[in-house]
Amino acid sequence: MEDTGELYGSSAGNGYPFWANSHQHLDFEAVECFRRKLKYFFMNPCEKYKARGRKPWKLFLQIIKIAIITIQLVSFGLSNQMVVTFKEENLITFKHLFLKDYTDSHADTYAVYTQAEVYGHIDYVVDQLPDCYDFSIKVFQCTVKKNL
Repeated sequence: MEDTGELYGSSAGNGYPFWANSHQHLDFEAVECFRRKLKYFFMNPCEKYKARGRKPWKLFLQIIKIAIITIQLVSFGLSNQMVVTFKEENLITFKHLFLKDYTDSHADTYAVYTQAEVYGHIDYVVDQLPDCYDFSIKVFQCTVKKNL
């Protein structure tokens, strides 16, 4: 009864059953296939192109998206800059037109200290408003109703 292992044919010579070698071989192939897929997954587009010879169309798509977004940012930035410049220039123009004795200065302090000065400045603005039609370039016109 010493040869009971030989009677059933269950030994492949290494102590494992005879079907274990084929199962290990299938496991090894599955692991290698998974390893190759995983390696390909983590390759950069240049390595994928070298490995399979396919064009990296996703990379081209990403570059095109980056270019479009950059163009949009630059164009929106330039238009915003033009709006800000337009606002600043108009603000300076209105200060010169409607503020009494206004001069450009770096300190940018323009103050009214007494009640008489306040009324004088308000009268100056009221006097300038009807004349706005005469000296403007029709961008900023004031419509004055005469039936008040």
